[in-house]
Amino acid sequence: VVTDSPRLEDVPFAGALAVLAKDAVHVSVTPYGLHGLLAGTPGNNLTTSARTGWANINGYRDEPPLQMPRNQAGYIGGVAAFLAAASALRRRTMFDQPETVSVSEVEAFALTVHPWAIAAIYEDIGWSYGPAGGRQRGEPGPLYDAADGRMNFGFGDFHNWREAMRVLRLPELAEREDLLSDIGRHSRDLSAVVAGAARTLPELERWPVFHALAQLRCNVGVVQDIGDIVRDPQLGARSFLVETEIEGSKVRAAGPPARLSPGAWRLARSAPQLDEHNRTLVQDWSQPRLPATNAASSLSTASEGPLKGVRVLSLCQAWSGTFGTELLALLGADVVQIGSLHRPDVWRRVRDRVPRGVFDESKVQHPLNTQGLYNSVNLNKREICLDLRDPRGMEIFWELLPRFDVLAENFRPTVMPSWGITLDRLHEERPGMIWASISAYGSDGPYREYPGNGATTEPMAGLSSLHGYEGDPGMNTGGLYPDPVAGYFLAGLVVAALNHRDLTGLPQRIDLSMMEAVAVVCGDAIVEYGATGRVPGPTGNHHPAFA
Repeated sequence: VVTDSPRLEDVPFAGALAVLAKDAVHVSVTPYGLHGLLAGTPGNNLTTSARTGWANINGYRDEPPLQMPRNQAGYIGGVAAFLAAASALRRRTMFDQPETVSVSEVEAFALTVHPWAIAAIYEDIGWSYGPAGGRQRGEPGPLYDAADGRMNFGFGDFHNWREAMRVLRLPELAEREDLLSDIGRHSRDLSAVVAGAARTLPELERWPVFHALAQLRCNVGVVQDIGDIVRDPQLGARSFLVETEIEGSKVRAAGPPARLSPGAWRLARSAPQLDEHNRTLVQDWSQPRLPATNAASSLSTASEGPLKGVRVLSLCQAWSGTFGTELLALLGADVVQIGSLHRPDVWRRVRDRVPRGVFDESKVQHPLNTQGLYNSVNLNKREICLDLRDPRGMEIFWELLPRFDVLAENFRPTVMPSWGITLDRLHEERPGMIWASISAYGSDGPYREYPGNGATTEPMAGLSSLHGYEGDPGMNTGGLYPDPVAGYFLAGLVVAALNHRDLTGLPQRIDLSMMEAVAVVCGDAIVEYGATGRVPGPTGNHHPAFA
């Protein structure tokens, strides 16, 4: 049973909650949760953006704070509820009363921006504009004007630096010794690169630059509006959009945030009209209720977490995958991270020094272990280092696999198959294995081998075209929003896949495209475009209905 009234006494048929079956789950999604000082207080996307810090890092300097676009707080609250409900269902038979899951939209949304606050604490600066906020209007980046549109560049993560600078017609920067390595590049002065791109890009067309840089394994994105999204070749190749109906008219809508196999996601029906199913539901209620079954429930106790007994082997780096697996760890899973000494996690190496807020001259400290970004999204985990370039390292990896329920990674889609990883092989090694992947664009389609990150996915998925001050052409958010969106979806889908495995014994492949996951949370804009033919744009801090 799902409710969203801030006060339980205001829930229609609130008395029925007291007579739910003992193996039922009540999921409450409210602005501030059912308990605490703000319980029962109303809230919306604007107030949630303000309370979590998003409004602060989104806006231009010396201009009003700026909320997240459309109803992002509601989307994240919904995905968090999906994750929590799927987890609670795993242990539904162990209690003698229904379990209540209280989802606070503010708390769920805070997790999509908190790494920047943690990093600021580690640096002892007390505040943060995130990686892209706090700019003056007109200042170059994170979106740059090309001859025929706008683009984003992840300069800090560029591979093949020399060749990339030549694509951007910046040969004078191709030999900068301090920028050739991406280790520590984020903390170095990139102002010449930013100014150079702002100078040369207006003479270049965006799509040729996009393809040239992406083929060099550089993080790059193109700003697409919602009209572009419904015609996008990558989304088309993966059949992402689905057809639905609004009062008899066919419109396209966002599909799933990931491809699932063999238990594929499917659209069963369009959104219901008011009172459409009154008669059929009354008939359904006359049928006997099926008893709950769950083979995994005995592994968990009330104090341990619903994923107690689940083991996850993670090869994830940076934010999206590490956040998704952190959520699984916080829910009780045993997550073992495979680290690398020759190429440490990019969030371990954002700086080549120990942050001053945690520096202690009396201790032996290493920059790789003391970065706030990394530590904020890897709680409750264990880590081992393996050199997977070495045959013995790969041998150990294959010896580990049968001991785990889930394999999680966010490599380019070609990497794992090159190691011999297939779902059939994993199922042979460990029956019912879940293989969960995050990549920029998914495992097939014309962009399958292209890299990407949060800053490049926002424009590619249409979010940047919806975000910004009213009347502006759109902008990136202040904080790499696609990463936590993908992480939330990944965690929820892993739990759903575990439930599916417990019922069927089947393995599951989760092929999550960050571009598609973000397009899902732009879903109302996609339907609006299909219904009206108008391309939606930024609305600033306005409410869609009232102000």
